[in-house]
Amino acid sequence: MSTRVTEVERKYEANDSASAFDPSTLAQLTGTSGRRRTHDHRLTAVYYDTEDLALLGSGMTLRRREGGEDPGWHLKVPTGKDTRIETRLPLDDSAGDVPAELRSLVRATVRHANLVAVARIDTDRTLHRWTDETGAPIIDVMVDRVSANDLRSRGAMRHRTEVEVELGSGGHELLAKIESRLTVVGLRRSITSTKLAKALDWTAPSTTAARRAGSTGRQTRPVASTGCQRNQSTIDYSSACDH
Repeated sequence: MSTRVTEVERKYEANDSASAFDPSTLAQLTGTSGRRRTHDHRLTAVYYDTEDLALLGSGMTLRRREGGEDPGWHLKVPTGKDTRIETRLPLDDSAGDVPAELRSLVRATVRHANLVAVARIDTDRTLHRWTDETGAPIIDVMVDRVSANDLRSRGAMRHRTEVEVELGSGGHELLAKIESRLTVVGLRRSITSTKLAKALDWTAPSTTAARRAGSTGRQTRPVASTGCQRNQSTIDYSSACDH
């Protein structure tokens, strides 16, 4: 049985000067000094897409991840600025076979193309979590040391450090305050919201290019949308809506 959660998060790229960043200094922003918990995780994820990256081109990512607090199959679909819906399924014995439920959700986007492994990403994560009086997360700040391999080209590993901020019960104004603090210590907002795009050195086609393609009669894939509408063009939630 799948579960669906809504995520609000931002990613930041670290440079050499970002080593001065100390997550403990964010306590005064959260208003929860003394309620920070730190956890270390080792995450290994294999990402799946079509050969022409139809999912990534529509803003979606599909992965099988081991380790951390939520191992399993994850399909992420953007729904707005900084917001995505994630459909999760537990791990099973079929390590490389995308579950039928997730394949059905992306059928309108991938059509008859096969879903194949396109990248492997290993992450050493230090999670800093601020909680309220009940123990519920207010905000998570994750420092990720990432090693990524493009499985299509078998090229060299790409290494980088990034910081991810995921909102819990805190408001969007807290995200803005934390972003201001991160900018001061040398971090900058990532131009892409996915680790996969960085692993593949992929950038979204420009609006100008998309318009030019449309003027020549070539079809372009629409940006992903979500909901329980029956006639969506990029993702089919009909099975999920029937539950």
